[in-house]
Amino acid sequence: MKSTQKQGGATTPLVLFLVFISLVLIIVFTSFGSVKIDAKDVLLSLIGRQENQIYKNLILNIRLPRVIGTFLVGAILAVSGNVLQLLVQIPPWQIHICLEFLLELVLVQYYTQH
Repeated sequence: MKSTQKQGGATTPLVLFLVFISLVLIIVFTSFGSVKIDAKDVLLSLIGRQENQIYKNLILNIRLPRVIGTFLVGAILAVSGNVLQLLVQIPPWQIHICLEFLLELVLVQYYTQH
């Protein structure tokens, strides 16, 4: 028999936790680099209260776009892996066995359609 319970109740705290952790990691990773910048200075730059223009420029124009780009690339790779799994319909525990097969399958599908 099919269950009629809603399963979406536990996802909201998980999503909020993951968003919070992602924001914390963006701040932490923005502070790393050849010039060490404290997390406090990163926060001040993000809210627009940083008085040191060099730090503000370094954070907002160089480091933050790179960190956000890295997060976006990771998200795109996760989605593309999920879509590939849905298209090929191989269970997740068998993907590591079939990576070469997946590559060949994608290449054959690409070249036969064009």
